Amino acid sequence: MQKVHIEQVVPGMQTIQDVSDPQGRVLLKAHTVLDQRKLHALKAWGVDEIAIAADIQLPDDRAPSTVPEQYRSAAESAIAERFALQDMNIPAVEAMREIAIDHLSRQLEQRGANTQR
Repeated sequence: MQKVHIEQVVPGMQTIQDVSDPQGRVLLKAHTVLDQRKLHALKAWGVDEIAIAADIQLPDDRAPSTVPEQYRSAAESAIAERFALQDMNIPAVEAMREIAIDHLSRQLEQRGANTQR
């Protein structure tokens, strides 16, 4: 078993023990296979580290986004005004902002691909 920072956890990894929020509430049971949705939720709840199976290989770095920078920048600009009055020091708010940017980036990329056909 090893504790891994949430930013190094990737979909497909499995928890080896229950995952709790900072107040001790159990969010995920042991042996849960993580997907992107669960990882976003854990970040939103303020989870910094989780215990994962020891036989996994940690990535050297977070995988770079596969969405071209032009779409990510456009999404960040569009989302910025929606979050302008929010406290970005709250982990749940920051996680929601990142989810919104990722979602919009993918939508913009898909629209760009469709118009080029």
